[in-house]
Amino acid sequence: MNTDVIFMAVCGLCVIIMILYYRKRPNRLLSAVFGAFSGIAALLLLSEFGGIFGISAELNPFNLAAGAVLGVPYSACLIIVNFL
Repeated sequence: MNTDVIFMAVCGLCVIIMILYYRKRPNRLLSAVFGAFSGIAALLLLSEFGGIFGISAELNPFNLAAGAVLGVPYSACLIIVNFL
């Protein structure tokens, strides 16, 4: 399989999981904001220190938006796809 197809499928699954997760939280807005900030922080760390481990993650609008919506699982998917 093509890694792009795998990446899109995993991202779609993560979006569904995150929507279900945020719907069940008592403080939906606070949970969503915390998830967005943690996802962007993970991307910034991955962009800054990923070169040490041979991982390249560019900070472009798509990555920042996906990191904000999906949170840390998006950064984990970037790492996994990088090694495929």
